[in-house]
Amino acid sequence: MKLDAIIQARLNSKRLPKKIVLNYGGKTVLETLISQLKKCKSIGRIIIAIPSGHQHIELYGYLNTKFENDKRVLIGFGSEEDVMGRMIEVCDLYEVRDFFRICADSPLIIPWVFDYCKDIYTNKVPNYLKTTGLPLGQNIEIVDVNTLKEIHSKATKEEKEHVTLYFDNHPKEYFVKTINLGKMCIDTPEDYKFFKEIEKYAI
Repeated sequence: MKLDAIIQARLNSKRLPKKIVLNYGGKTVLETLISQLKKCKSIGRIIIAIPSGHQHIELYGYLNTKFENDKRVLIGFGSEEDVMGRMIEVCDLYEVRDFFRICADSPLIIPWVFDYCKDIYTNKVPNYLKTTGLPLGQNIEIVDVNTLKEIHSKATKEEKEHVTLYFDNHPKEYFVKTINLGKMCIDTPEDYKFFKEIEKYAI
């Protein structure tokens, strides 16, 4: 079983506009991210969720040109400010049930972490899974769409903008699985047990 990956993307970032189309390793930042995602055995479709509206035509044009022949990469639209709502719209459009949520400005994702976490997710079946301990941009999230729809009606404006913030603000309301990957050395028997657990993913 594979999960879809949904990338939330836009060009009008305030701190660094158009950062996802900057050159990185001979490709754009977004292309590099997608290349990395394609290395993940656990990922099926890669859906780019962009804001709707005429002001985002440039981004749509770029995506449509760059990935028009790539059947694995799809494009969806939704609200600019209500990113949670955008994710739900895209999930409804492509009949997504569970997905990896990814930001378009993180090109150096770690493929084996996705594969490891997908297996944990499908075995435990939480409403939401996240990793902690990795550098900013490296931690991953897996979200159950039905849960996201349930919390959308009661989420604040800030929670809708940041998609999964609701889970952090209401930790006891849903089944959240957290995987701490902050320690990557073998120092104790527990460390060795964990390393054996991730061996088939990481090596």
